Amino acid sequence: MCTHHKDIDYYNDLILHKKFPVDQIYVIQLETNARNVEHIQSWVNNKRFNHMQHVALGTLVMLTKNIDLKVGATNGTTQIITKLEFDLEDNVCSISVALNPLGYVQIVWKKSIQNKYDSQRHFYKTSSPLMLDYAIIGHKSPRCNNIIQSDDTYS
Repeated sequence: MCTHHKDIDYYNDLILHKKFPVDQIYVIQLETNARNVEHIQSWVNNKRFNHMQHVALGTLVMLTKNIDLKVGATNGTTQIITKLEFDLEDNVCSISVALNPLGYVQIVWKKSIQNKYDSQRHFYKTSSPLMLDYAIIGHKSPRCNNIIQSDDTYS
């Protein structure tokens, strides 16, 4: 349990890399048409939008927005990644997850979209509405330093 989002990002990434071999971890690319536009890079690189930069088959994840209310794929739902699909350039383009404990499989596309307008130009970025779900934020927890360090905690 952590007190700050930066700690969640750190521990989620640390646990993912401890749990899975590096050759089974894939980078999640942010899709944008503004990658080389210098004056809006802070908007492009905002980690609160692109929560998950790495993923592996079997990863524990949480939805960051409602996808399908009828089957329980809602904001905060914990799931396990069951399938990754790649585009022609080997970028992860869709992620299938099994909802716990129902086992229903839901495909998650890059549905989170943000737009920015600058003079005559329109910029966009898209991301998957998922984040790793090994570390969580606890608004009342005193410190993030008291994380359980047992090797079998996350199995």
